[in-house]
Amino acid sequence: MRMRIRIFRRLTWGTWMMAYRFGGLWRLAGADLVGDASSACPRAGGVALRHGPHSRLECAAWVQGDAPGRRIIALMAETSPPPWLHCGHGAGPADPVGCLGIHVPGHTACLEHLSPRRRRRYFKTLRPAAEVDHRGTTFNGELLGALLGACRDKRDMAATTDPETGRPILGPANFSWATFTDGADFAWTTFTDRADFTSTTFTDGADFTSTTFERGVDFSPHRYHGYSPYRPGTFKGDDVSFRSATFHQWSDFTDTRFWDADFSLATFNQGANFTSAEFYGHARFNSTFEGAAWFRRGKFTFANFAHATFRGDTVFESASFRGDAEFGGSTFADRIVFTAVHFEQNALFTSAIFEGTAKSLGPLTCRYLGLDSAVFATGVTIAAAAETVSCTHTQWESTATLRLRYSKVDLSNAILTNPVAVIAHPTRFTVGIQDFSDGVLSGDATVQLISLHGVDAGHLVLNDISLVNCRFSGAFNLDQLRIEGTCTFLRTPQGWRRHFLWPQRWTSRDTLAEEHHWRALPTTSLSPHPDWKEGPHHPDSDLTADPGDLAATYRQLRKGFEDAKNEPDAADFYYGEMEMRRHDRNRPHSERVLLTSYWFVSGYGLRASRALGCLVVSMCLTVMLLMLVGMPSHAPSPRTRGSVTAGQAIDVTTETPGPGGAAPGPMDERFTSERAEMAWRTALNSVLFRSAGQDLTRVGIYIEMTSRLVEPALLALALLAVRGRVKR
Repeated sequence: MRMRIRIFRRLTWGTWMMAYRFGGLWRLAGADLVGDASSACPRAGGVALRHGPHSRLECAAWVQGDAPGRRIIALMAETSPPPWLHCGHGAGPADPVGCLGIHVPGHTACLEHLSPRRRRRYFKTLRPAAEVDHRGTTFNGELLGALLGACRDKRDMAATTDPETGRPILGPANFSWATFTDGADFAWTTFTDRADFTSTTFTDGADFTSTTFERGVDFSPHRYHGYSPYRPGTFKGDDVSFRSATFHQWSDFTDTRFWDADFSLATFNQGANFTSAEFYGHARFNSTFEGAAWFRRGKFTFANFAHATFRGDTVFESASFRGDAEFGGSTFADRIVFTAVHFEQNALFTSAIFEGTAKSLGPLTCRYLGLDSAVFATGVTIAAAAETVSCTHTQWESTATLRLRYSKVDLSNAILTNPVAVIAHPTRFTVGIQDFSDGVLSGDATVQLISLHGVDAGHLVLNDISLVNCRFSGAFNLDQLRIEGTCTFLRTPQGWRRHFLWPQRWTSRDTLAEEHHWRALPTTSLSPHPDWKEGPHHPDSDLTADPGDLAATYRQLRKGFEDAKNEPDAADFYYGEMEMRRHDRNRPHSERVLLTSYWFVSGYGLRASRALGCLVVSMCLTVMLLMLVGMPSHAPSPRTRGSVTAGQAIDVTTETPGPGGAAPGPMDERFTSERAEMAWRTALNSVLFRSAGQDLTRVGIYIEMTSRLVEPALLALALLAVRGRVKR
């Protein structure tokens, strides 16, 4: 509880306040504060000096704490007279000033101490929109009723009341420093000029039912000790101030209409009801709501709830905000309801703290939803149709689900200690059985994730999210990131393009946005493809992720897909990993050469068409070489030698020429259909890793051996690429 203590003391300008503690007794400029002051003003808010309206120096001290024994009793010291002609009734040695009530015009006493006859005479002088000045006057219920009743004189109803509504009409009204002891009943009263209730004390509540303030009203600071209904009053004017007000009981502002309303530093001890209230200007609620805060169907133009404290239920159901709504630094200690809320501009919850029971933010619509540095201590479901959702440095200490439409989501440096799901909602949100309008948003409702920099992605789930512009660099545990549904990535540029003298075509695959940013740099290529997307730091290569960083990112994402048994999508990330390794200048040159060869012949084992193309080229080359130098001009002729010995025994030896013994014939005899058929038979058998049994020259034998190594490997790479695309 926050207690405010005022101590008044007659001081000269050359005297400064001194606060010190002595023997458990606090002294402030000679005024004694008796009681437990363990949290007194020097530590819990300080001491403020200012001129009060009574030409005295006003000392305001605050005490923080709510322990029963933590009380301070303020003693009123000697004061000087107020700056107006005051009544002085009851003045004496103990109170040299007496009654502070201002003189009634033409008299020397205030309205309270005026004789009944003179009071009646004064009431007869009142006219519609007349000026009333009763500063410092004490009103009981009867006296206030008589003052307002004077405007309902039955003898002249048309002249003294509003002919349409019958309301009492007051012009400039000054009730500053007044005291209302029996409840201030201003119901149905109209103030046509500014009403001043500065430092007014309402000891038994106040009733402003259907009251109209046409030129503004000032209630700061004041106290309400009883029930204070405000429904459905109207506060008109440039400024309606309830600054530092304390509402001790339930405060009801249902259907009230405000222009500029200032509730800064106000305290609602039992809660407040602003159902269907309308704020046409700036509404400032940097307040403390100890009980429930109801703003159902409220209409705001510009709302500032920054650093407000909501200890009870906070309900903004069906509220609408035409301008920005600021909730930065606010604390929500109990249930919150932001169902069917329309923010035409920005909804800012920067550094807000969400505690207590289960939470529900939405469905709501806005241009920008700011949750930067917010803390969600318990589970929350956020349903929003917003152009931008910023969650940088947000702390998710419990489970959370974000159901979004149209949004660009930034999760940079967010802290996830429990599962957090970001889901694209495919259709309009519903409230009950009715569709909830998307407000000013229209068109493509795709949800895009912009950045995961600095995020531990082990607890993150993405469903149907566009990742075409997502920056993954700097995130960790990406292998545990769950990517479900239809999550899309950027694709490589399409179509043919000439690179110097050679035609170039990029194979379609999923890529990270950071690879686009790197390839678009002028330092990467002399003429980068125009379809590579430039990054936010283009052309600064120092602020753009390099191939070494991207290889690690691709590797983690690839592992995540493989762990989820999603081999086809993992293949593209494996390709991206190998590409970044091939272009990483920090790797050994021999490794880069090997990777370049691997890329050229088969696209890292992922491009079946490239491997089959290389296989066909290899077979054709084998055939050409065999026809040219690998096959003899004619088949070698075996020779048989033998001898006849005694007893008619025959000894026969057959000799076959060695390999390559027969040299090719003339050039015109090497390229014949017969030799081509034999060469193709040899090449096809080499693909199956077997010999065709064809007679070859010595060079042809080495050609066949080479083809029997290369061609089966190319066939295996083609089959591997096909398997990678169909495996589940």
